[in-house]
Amino acid sequence: MNFNGTTTILSTSGDGIDLSSAGGGVTFGTTNITGANADGINLSNATGSYTFGATTINGFGTNKIGVDFTGAKRCRNVRRD
Repeated sequence: MNFNGTTTILSTSGDGIDLSSAGGGVTFGTTNITGANADGINLSNATGSYTFGATTINGFGTNKIGVDFTGAKRCRNVRRD
């Protein structure tokens, strides 16, 4: 699945993007997440290939993290520009 262009997520009650336990793959272009009440991007236990363009995460939940890779498989090419 591909999301071309810019993805903007504002003020969610949970994760900004939740791909936990997902298989397969998703490609996002530019991604902006502001005000997620939980994690910015949740990839915990994910097994697919996920690609994000330029990504900004601001204001995620207390005691939460920007990108959660807990238990994820195949997370080999994580790059921060």
